[in-house]
Amino acid sequence: MSIIKGTLLVLAMCITLIGCGGGETIDKQGSTSDVTGDKLYIPEGYKNELGKRGLTEVIAKPYFQSPFITIAKDKKDNQVAVIFRDDGKTDQVELPLKYEQIVSLLKEKYPNKELLQENIHIFDINGQLYWNYAPEEHMYLNLMGEEVADPFKL
Repeated sequence: MSIIKGTLLVLAMCITLIGCGGGETIDKQGSTSDVTGDKLYIPEGYKNELGKRGLTEVIAKPYFQSPFITIAKDKKDNQVAVIFRDDGKTDQVELPLKYEQIVSLLKEKYPNKELLQENIHIFDINGQLYWNYAPEEHMYLNLMGEEVADPFKL
């Protein structure tokens, strides 16, 4: 009798675990999200546009809404932010500090934290680009790597 109860208990646990795995979604560009319905905004063909501009992607920084911003480099290793908007407009902004330099600045500021690239964002706020680091609280940097007040509240 206890073998049957044990088998039923294991079976119930397996069914429960199978039901817990359905929360991740993948959109047509291959982006994943942990919550059903939340898709990252990634414009179709953006890598082709980078190629036309002679750029190679360093790291993409998608968000759930337009604009999509990717960090790219040219043949001389200069980095730019390429901003793709949902209206089809694309802008390019030279970056005075490379993405890797921003990561180094953040590692210096938070030496006891594991720096996850998912917590480093770049946002277009009122026509200006700001780096954002959000492990628990939000910290904003201008393109020169200087800490600034929350630009959403200006």
